[in-house]
Amino acid sequence: DFDGSAPSRGFEAVFYPVALRLFRYEGCAGCALIYQYPTKVTAKINGQSYGLPILARGGYYMPSGLRRAIINAPTSPLTLQAATSEGDFTVNISSKAVSEYAKMLRLLKYDQVL
Repeated sequence: DFDGSAPSRGFEAVFYPVALRLFRYEGCAGCALIYQYPTKVTAKINGQSYGLPILARGGYYMPSGLRRAIINAPTSPLTLQAATSEGDFTVNISSKAVSEYAKMLRLLKYDQVL
């Protein structure tokens, strides 16, 4: 249920087979949302850190090592460290979302390629 009169802010993350779309949004009551795209993103899972190379504005490549770690530990929480012009932010991805991403990779047979 969206309330257009309330201020809104946060991150949106969309997973694709080998990429991630990530951006920060912020707005005030009655204003249009302002989007910020991180200049640097680092993913952390199971104590390992992976730098995500930029593909396009808001688009980041998911390295094979990170995809392999997600397939091997689909119930582990994933944390993204995002650096924007406003500062550094931590984005927590739920274990349910990580599990669904791992399921997508398995259905696409990425587990046999990696």
